Amino acid sequence: MSHDVQREFAMTAAEPSAASGAPCPFADSAVTVLADGFQFIEGPVWQAETSRLLFNDIPAATAYAWSAAAGVETLRSESNKANGQVIDTEGRLVVCEHLTNALVVIDHDGARHVLASEFQGQPLNSPNDVVLGPDGSLLFTDPPFGRVEAPMGEVRPVELGFCGVYQWLPTGELRLLTTRLAQPNGLCLSLDQARLYVCDTATGDIVEFATSWRDSGLIVDDARLFARVPQDPVLPGKADGLKVDARGNIWCTGLGGVHVFDPTGRPLGLLDAGEPVANFAWGGIDGRDLYLTATTTLRHVRTTVAGAAWV
Repeated sequence: MSHDVQREFAMTAAEPSAASGAPCPFADSAVTVLADGFQFIEGPVWQAETSRLLFNDIPAATAYAWSAAAGVETLRSESNKANGQVIDTEGRLVVCEHLTNALVVIDHDGARHVLASEFQGQPLNSPNDVVLGPDGSLLFTDPPFGRVEAPMGEVRPVELGFCGVYQWLPTGELRLLTTRLAQPNGLCLSLDQARLYVCDTATGDIVEFATSWRDSGLIVDDARLFARVPQDPVLPGKADGLKVDARGNIWCTGLGGVHVFDPTGRPLGLLDAGEPVANFAWGGIDGRDLYLTATTTLRHVRTTVAGAAWV
């Protein structure tokens, strides 16, 4: 689907819900620091088979793992300034790399393979975050951060004329889903896979797309403004990490911490981590251990609700 067609998608006129400053109703413990001394950590994902959290320090170009047994371990010291990542259907790690503008997969033996690095002959901007589709495909966002912010990548021209959300199919085909957002960042699917949520770092908007899963690829048929998280042009804390929990609530980072909305977009509360949060992921045996990549520290809090993977 061409990006010109996607620009015709219109938002509904309904005013989005504003985030709530009330405490998060799902926090079940105090927020604690598990590790510190990082530059800017991102991309947390729980690896169930090893009972550990995988995450990346983008400016340090280093990939880490944390576990209760071993603490922090270095996995790769040359990560190409990796950001978001997900575990695919074969248990492999799929990673968004800023420095190479590529979506790659890391095999179980550590071998790295590029899945996508360009669209219609032009280099991608800097793949940012990725989720797994129900058909084994990969959905990822492609904002410009790795090309315009030196610590997050390498300053170089932005060759594409848009920032897109893409679907990579197991056949190797790369499909452009939408260019509706100025800086698409975090993304997640609803529990029934019928809606795709993407947040826009430029505006703080969380956009909801209706989805239609077909053999030829995903179609996003409509879009509306679901909610908006508060942001400040100077202060840290942006619309970045985005996840859904086992009750269908939508969690999104923003000014002050992690903002929580119910499935209709009604604000439920704010989780204050004590440091600006870029992303987060649930893990543990019961899925109620919430890990927060909070700039220079890795933090943890127990929640009364599990992540979507534990449904």
